[in-house]
Amino acid sequence: MDQVKVIGDVLRWCANKEYNCEPRTIEAIGGSGLKMVVGDILLLGTGVKLQPIGAATGANAIAVLLENIAAADDIADKTNVLCLVRGPALLNGSQLAASGDATQIVQAKAALKALGMVPIAEPTTNTQTT
Repeated sequence: MDQVKVIGDVLRWCANKEYNCEPRTIEAIGGSGLKMVVGDILLLGTGVKLQPIGAATGANAIAVLLENIAAADDIADKTNVLCLVRGPALLNGSQLAASGDATQIVQAKAALKALGMVPIAEPTTNTQTT
């Protein structure tokens, strides 16, 4: 059974959730039943709608999805989907995702960082025995 990602898996800190997060419209692209999860990186689509990166360049990333969208919901545009749209915010970099290749994800993380949404490495712990 797949564990469902939640906001806390991706968003580690933000200055003010009322300022940093907004409900946005996610554009239906292709109607292919694409499943989207918390942490998917988004870019500007048609008008003011957001869409997954897909084949576009990650350098245009402007938001991070903070809700899970089931495959059946992709048939039409999904409205009022919570997204992180501005910083300052700290994100768990290992939980950010995009349907593109590794280069697009690196570009997307750099674009988000430029907007104040900084991907950080998850801290590791070491056990010391004496």
